[in-house]
Amino acid sequence: MIPKLYNGKNKTFWLFNYEGRRRSQPGSINTDLVPTDLERQGNFSELLNRHSASGASLPSVQIVDPISGAPFPGNIIPPSRISPAAAALLNYYPKAQNSLADPLNGVNYLFPGVNQSSDNQYFARVDHTFSANDKIFFRYATNIPRLFTESTTPQFSYLVKARNENYAGQWIHIFSPTIVNEFRIGFVTSNDDTFNPRANTNFNVSQLGITGFNVINDGNRAFTPRETGIPTMSISGISTII
Repeated sequence: MIPKLYNGKNKTFWLFNYEGRRRSQPGSINTDLVPTDLERQGNFSELLNRHSASGASLPSVQIVDPISGAPFPGNIIPPSRISPAAAALLNYYPKAQNSLADPLNGVNYLFPGVNQSSDNQYFARVDHTFSANDKIFFRYATNIPRLFTESTTPQFSYLVKARNENYAGQWIHIFSPTIVNEFRIGFVTSNDDTFNPRANTNFNVSQLGITGFNVINDGNRAFTPRETGIPTMSISGISTII
C-alpha cells in the first residue's frame, strides 16, 4: 500500500529484483617475438650479423627480392617496395620492448592479459485484481552481460555486449462458475554484439589504404561504424598475433 496516494491492499502486488556480478582478473602473461624498430622500417641489416646470447656467431639471413630473386642491398627493403597499407597497419602492431642478441630468437614483447566480465539482471512484476472476476499481471526480466578481454595487445582486444529481454502478461476473466478465460502473451528479444576496439567510431579500414571490403550479401554496401575495426593481422616468420 502507498499511503495517501493509493490503497492497493489486497489488490496490487509488485516486486522488483536486481542482481549484479562483477569479475576482473589478470589474464595470462603473453610473450612474443615482434619486429625490431629497424625491421619495422624495412631494414633487416641486423640479420647479417646474428649472434647468440653467449656471443657465438650465427648464420646470416639474406632478404631476397621476391620479384627478381636478387638480394636486397644491405638487407634493406626500399621504401618504394613497402605497401602503404602494410606500413599504416604496422602502426597498430606492438613494438619490441627490448633488444635481442639474435633478432630471430627470444622474447622481446611481454603483455599481461586482462579478463573482465559483468552481468546485470533486472526483474519486475505487477499483479492487480480489478474485481473478483478480473485479474492481470505483467512481468519484465532482462539480462545484460558484458565480456572484455585483452590477450595479446590492447590494439586487438575483444568486447562482447548482450541484452536479453523477456516480457509476459496475463489476464484472467471469470464469465461464470463454469466459464473462465485466460489470456497470456509473451515476447522475448536477444541481442549479442561483438566489437572491435575501434567500432562505433569514425575509424574505417579505408584510412589504411585497404579498400574493396564491403558487405557483399547486403547490396555490396560499405561497413557501418558498428561493423568496422582493425583487421586481424600476422607477420609470417617473425611472430603471429591475433
